Amino acid sequence: MKKYAYLLLLIFICISAQAQYRNLRLGVSVEPLSVSFMDSNTPIITSDGNNFSSSAFIKAEYYFSPFFSLASGVGMTINQGGKLVYKEGGDVWKDSELIPTSLHNLPQDVELRSSIQYLEIPVALKMRTDEIGKFRIFFEVPRITIGVTTRARGTAESPDFKEENQNIYPSMFWMNLSYGVMGGVEYSLTEDISAIIGLNWKQGFVDITDDSGVDARITSGTFGLHAGILF
Repeated sequence: MKKYAYLLLLIFICISAQAQYRNLRLGVSVEPLSVSFMDSNTPIITSDGNNFSSSAFIKAEYYFSPFFSLASGVGMTINQGGKLVYKEGGDVWKDSELIPTSLHNLPQDVELRSSIQYLEIPVALKMRTDEIGKFRIFFEVPRITIGVTTRARGTAESPDFKEENQNIYPSMFWMNLSYGVMGGVEYSLTEDISAIIGLNWKQGFVDITDDSGVDARITSGTFGLHAGILF
């Protein structure tokens, strides 16, 4: 019952704030299922699999006109990452305490899967059309997302072993920066409340590892469904 009470409290706060600041809209959104991927800037590290990630956000939009707004918010993304093949092996997660310690000397063609959790703050320019019936088409572009790394787990696998749930947080960079675009539709449920649904793509452009084990630029991103409510 507590989670429903918290949801009702959040809805009440959003409606109250929207009533005081007519140019401000608040809301909540989720990305229940996104495909997350990783890549590198070197041929000796190749992508070999995706993760399924999910996100939840509190949204805020400040309108300069009926058609343009500054969109932002704060949320959490879990299980971002993917699987990479390290053709030369080595001590990839050098700064982490791995069990067994033999994971600091990985064989060639080892497969490493990362699952990373981020506290994220997206910032975007939102553009939307006039109402077509009860619908509006919208785009958020450019969309920049700042991610703060809060958790990271890894799995190492080869034909001879598989070691899961390794704490690789010390081997990750503390921040991720992504650019992207979101597009979709708004549907007016009432005069003040709208449902939104769309697709969101983001691509990281900074190295998400600390490079102490392997000198390479590893990036990650996601593509998936975005849905929510605006008040």
